Amino acid sequence: MALSPKFLHLLLPRRLRSLSPRLPPPVESGNGCYGQLFSQPNAIAFAGGILTLFSIVPGLPKIPFLVLAGFFWMMFFVLRRSSKETELAEALVKETEGMAREPKEERC
Repeated sequence: MALSPKFLHLLLPRRLRSLSPRLPPPVESGNGCYGQLFSQPNAIAFAGGILTLFSIVPGLPKIPFLVLAGFFWMMFFVLRRSSKETELAEALVKETEGMAREPKEERC
């Protein structure tokens, strides 16, 4: 079984990695997934809705689906609130920058 270069890159100490030019640099793919997931609160609300629908289907367990649906709905509301707060903060920053750039009028 051959090991991939990405896996070998994780096993080598940092000093040896700098000496080995054949190994590719490490790829950080985890940050992109979190950013995409948490930047779309509507997708989380959709997942919560689907899980809520699964909980009312006869024959499927209700409690696990309701617990998961509640978790997703709670995440949706928290993310929606935080996105509104960031939008308000950005608008406030733009407004204060605009006020700082305007020339001040001198009063006589």
